[in-house]
Amino acid sequence: MGYIFPELEHYFTDILAKSMMIILENCPFPSEIRRMGRSRFVFLLAKENPRFSRKRAEEIYELACSSVGITGEEKSALFEIKFLLKELEDLKKNMDKVNAEVQNIVSGRDDYSLLISIPGVGPVTASSVIAEIEDITNFSLGKQLIKLAGLDLYGSESGISITP
Repeated sequence: MGYIFPELEHYFTDILAKSMMIILENCPFPSEIRRMGRSRFVFLLAKENPRFSRKRAEEIYELACSSVGITGEEKSALFEIKFLLKELEDLKKNMDKVNAEVQNIVSGRDDYSLLISIPGVGPVTASSVIAEIEDITNFSLGKQLIKLAGLDLYGSESGISITP
């Protein structure tokens, strides 16, 4: 995509952003966006992603109008884009299946319930912690868990040796 519409890559920090995917699926080339016209392009993004601001959509349209992207290879580039979008869709489906199975495995555990009660810890993080430490009752002290995580930063230096 970088050689077709390089300005767009710098506009989105995440290639998986909803509006980026809408553009890739509907009008991946700056020339297509220009042919749509400003109002149709802005309407498309607003319809498909109401949370995306009209101002940002207009800015993308302006980027398309002044894009320095390579043209002339639309057919092969479109094939590549469609192929990669299909792979991405399959990957998302597989990730959803894995996450659902992991959720099914850990959801009945008490330690899972405790972990997701911590602000900022969601199902994926809680499941990852459980997968890493297995059973929290294997640890008699919090320091042991901290050490396992590699966060035992306490140490002393005498000038001759370092002790943990």
